Amino acid sequence: MNKILEENLINLGDINDIYKAIDTSGLLSKSQKHILKYIVSFNLQRGVTASSFIEHMNVSKQAINCSLQQLMKRNFITRYKDKVFIYKINKIRFLELLEDYQKKQNIRIN
Repeated sequence: MNKILEENLINLGDINDIYKAIDTSGLLSKSQKHILKYIVSFNLQRGVTASSFIEHMNVSKQAINCSLQQLMKRNFITRYKDKVFIYKINKIRFLELLEDYQKKQNIRIN
């Protein structure tokens, strides 16, 4: 794991646990999961632009916009404007997602 990513994830836990928490969440569609994993892997502090999603995911602008709107509505991501819109994860919501995943894991172990 690169140094920048490690620094970004200090308050969120291990990247593999985050990916698993996203993948196993019943709250998210496939494209929403893909978007969230992309934001986590790219840069938590700076955020990601919509055009970056479009290039990475190779889907239409409308499809990305729909998923981004749903993620914002459900507080998984936030958006701010810095010449273009920048999307960042909502760390509090991610911590909840990670805690739910870890609880499920503990239940399976016991």
